Amino acid sequence: MQKTRLVGLLALVLVLALAGTSAMAQKAAVYDDLPDLEGREIVVAVENFYTPFQFVDPRVEGPIGFEYDVVEEVCRRLNCVPVYENTTFEFQLQGVAQGDFDMAMNGLFITDERQENFDMTIPYSQAETFLLVRADEARFSSVEAFIELAESENLIWGVQNNSFGQVLAGEIYPVPQSQVITVDDFGALLVALQNGDIDAMAVDAFGGEFISTTGDAFMLIGEPLVEPVPLGLLFQSGSDLVEPFNAALQSMTDDGYLDYLVYKWSVDFQPVAAE
Repeated sequence: MQKTRLVGLLALVLVLALAGTSAMAQKAAVYDDLPDLEGREIVVAVENFYTPFQFVDPRVEGPIGFEYDVVEEVCRRLNCVPVYENTTFEFQLQGVAQGDFDMAMNGLFITDERQENFDMTIPYSQAETFLLVRADEARFSSVEAFIELAESENLIWGVQNNSFGQVLAGEIYPVPQSQVITVDDFGALLVALQNGDIDAMAVDAFGGEFISTTGDAFMLIGEPLVEPVPLGLLFQSGSDLVEPFNAALQSMTDDGYLDYLVYKWSVDFQPVAAE
C-alpha cells in the first residue's frame, strides 16, 4: 500500500515538474522587458506585390519580404501569432479602419494624413522616393523636367489611390492634375508604365531598386523627390497593439536587429533576374 502511494506521489511530482519546466520555457521565449501577448493571433492585411517588403519569390514556398521578417520577429518577442490575409492595397486600409484586420503592412510611409485616420508604429526603417520610368525614356530625366513638359508632351504621372504618390503629385510637386491618373493596384501601375499608358510613377528606393534590377524595363531617374520618409506598421485608431509593437520595434532598433534586416533585404538578397 505504501509502495503504491509512493509511486503516486513520485508521478505527481514529475507531472508538476514537467508543467513548471514547460511554463518556464514558454516564458523564456518572451523578452522579459516586453509585454506578453500570450499567443494572441494578429490578423495582418498584406498584398504580396511590393518587393522587397512583401512579395512572392518563385525560388521559395510562400511569400517573403522585409516586413514579414519584421512582424515575425515582433511576434516572437511579444509571444503573438501573425495570421496573414491577402487583399488589395485599397481594402487593406479600409479593412483596418473597419476592424476586419488588426493591422496592415505594405511599405507604408508615416504621413500626417495617415496618422489622422490610423495609428502607426514608430519607424522600422525609412526610404527615399524616386521617379520610376521606362528604361528607354529620353524626354525627361528629373521631376522638374517632367512637370515642365507634362502638358506639351502629354506626359502622364500614375499614382496609387491612398498612397504617398498622391501627396507627391498633388501637394508637394505642381504636377498638372490633368496629367495625373489614379489606380487602386500597384501592379496595375507597373503594367501601365511598361505599356506606355503612363510615363512616370513614384516609388521608394527599396522597391525601385528591386524593380529596376530585375529586368530591363524600368529605371530610376533624378534626385530623391523628398527627404527620407519613415516607414511604419498601420493599425486601427485606438488599437491596444500599437504600444506593445512599438516596444518590440524599439528593442529591435536597440539591439541592431532592424539594421540586420535592412542589410539583408537591401544588400544581401539577390532578386531572381539579378542572379
